[in-house]
Amino acid sequence: MLSLRSRCSHFAGVYSWCLELFIPLKQRKFTGDTKMSLMRNRQPNGKGFSILQRHSPIPDSHQPNAGAVGGDTRPIEFRNYDYFPVNHTWTVVDNGHAVQFSATFPTGKIPTVRGGGLLDSYALTQFHFHWGSDDSRGSEHVVEGKRYPLELHIVHQKTTDDDINAGQDSTGLAVIGILFDLAGPADPPNAFLEEITYAIEVTLEPNRTTRMTLAAFNMAHLLSDSPDYYRYLGSLTTPPCSEAVVWSIMKTTMKITEKQLKTFRGLHEKPNDAVDLLEDNYRPLQSLNGRVIRAFSDSYTTSRVIGLSTIPPLTDKPQQVARTTSNAEQIASLFSRAFFVVFFGLIPATVF
Repeated sequence: MLSLRSRCSHFAGVYSWCLELFIPLKQRKFTGDTKMSLMRNRQPNGKGFSILQRHSPIPDSHQPNAGAVGGDTRPIEFRNYDYFPVNHTWTVVDNGHAVQFSATFPTGKIPTVRGGGLLDSYALTQFHFHWGSDDSRGSEHVVEGKRYPLELHIVHQKTTDDDINAGQDSTGLAVIGILFDLAGPADPPNAFLEEITYAIEVTLEPNRTTRMTLAAFNMAHLLSDSPDYYRYLGSLTTPPCSEAVVWSIMKTTMKITEKQLKTFRGLHEKPNDAVDLLEDNYRPLQSLNGRVIRAFSDSYTTSRVIGLSTIPPLTDKPQQVARTTSNAEQIASLFSRAFFVVFFGLIPATVF
């Protein structure tokens, strides 16, 4: 079995530096703050300081002029996302800058991502959320000029890297970003998000780790029915902010109710602190520095770069995969069209 755990202890020297970049919005001082200006553009490299080149998050409206990851851009393959952790148990922690979930999965059943231009397989380590104090802000990534009230980050580590090497490998981590928009009056509550907010509401205190049973929840419930995504090379947005991330921001948003958002907004930064809420815990936008943002469309006929540059269209359309069991039919019904979610034992991996 593999235990999924935090990596901050491996980067203690960088932690305090990165946390300074992560001061909640209401406490930031952007004008005349020389130290913040310096820290926003530099990081320790073991010998001194080096200029940051690929930090996250970034906006989607700059003109790109540099290369991106991988060869072609195709659907991301989500494997084992329908499996439950051991005893359906999740570890939940409010670490002072986000609320994080992790778990231990049976051997061979760890959720992973691959494909979609990723050159390796990546195993799930944890997922966490960022949110705002009101509905106009909260997401770290800004898509088509809009911020959303909440953003989910699903963090995966390259299976060939250990904890330390993943943070030093330029593509050691693959993070899936999912944006949440406010649900309308006619939209039913996301039942699986209800499980998550329930776990937060009844068990969580700042800087305390809690083990919680979520009987019906697995990672597949966090995915939408569309494979479309944006792709760029960046960094973690929470400590230690390593420049080691292949980002995939899903273009289709999920829904969250005001009641569910209220649960996140009720968390506190420190124990026994009834005043300082953990809110607006999103990082400021960082410089693009010439990076390319690719966008994948499920038509399989175009792959474009946001801005003025373009990428030649894809010519090799992925083959439709036949579902082989009744169980696969039930799982496939969660996803529409060509969203290739691959589960070992259900769909032969050789077709990919």
